[in-house]
Amino acid sequence: RIVDTVEKKNIEDTTVTSNDKSGFYASNCGSLILNTVTASKNGEYGFNVNKATSLTAVSCLATDNKDTGLFLNDTTGASVSDSEFSENGAHGVYVVNSEAKLNTVSAKENYWCGVSASGKDTDLRVNEGTYYGNGTRPDKFEGDDNLCAGIGVYDGATATITEAVCNNNHGCGITAAGSEDGKAISTISVYGCTSQNNGDHGIGARPYGKINVKAS
Repeated sequence: RIVDTVEKKNIEDTTVTSNDKSGFYASNCGSLILNTVTASKNGEYGFNVNKATSLTAVSCLATDNKDTGLFLNDTTGASVSDSEFSENGAHGVYVVNSEAKLNTVSAKENYWCGVSASGKDTDLRVNEGTYYGNGTRPDKFEGDDNLCAGIGVYDGATATITEAVCNNNHGCGITAAGSEDGKAISTISVYGCTSQNNGDHGIGARPYGKINVKAS
């Protein structure tokens, strides 16, 4: 399914599977609504949303896609609720230079991060949800574990994470790291979260990462 340059689109009760590229691709959209859509075993992304004015996704599932379950790029407003992203070949959810809210989302056993956010224009809000067992790749280099978090915030992105559970991930439960040249500082604010039994740290701040933690 391809949605290109439309003002409003509502898709529900749909399954997209085993396509060579993305299961669902949208570019230059106005308002996009996905309700009970499953994207699995696709050759690239499960859901690929680029330059949408708004996205509302409810009760969606992306699993066993070769790349990321949900890729958001340059999208000004995205809300994802009660959805699962698991066993994908890169990240469960990958947010780049976008505004996104994840409400009661599950991201489990993805190859890299459960949720990865990057770019100075990224504002990520995570409310509740479970981010478990991510970073299923084999050990290669010690530094790679930074990219195997339950929730990872990179390259100048900002994230507020509230009452999430980030357990049993290969690297950190939650991590922040800025750009290598120090020109972009990533910031995370963590409230009421649980982060246990991870391979590295519960909450990790690497170079050019800033953290604020309360009641976790």
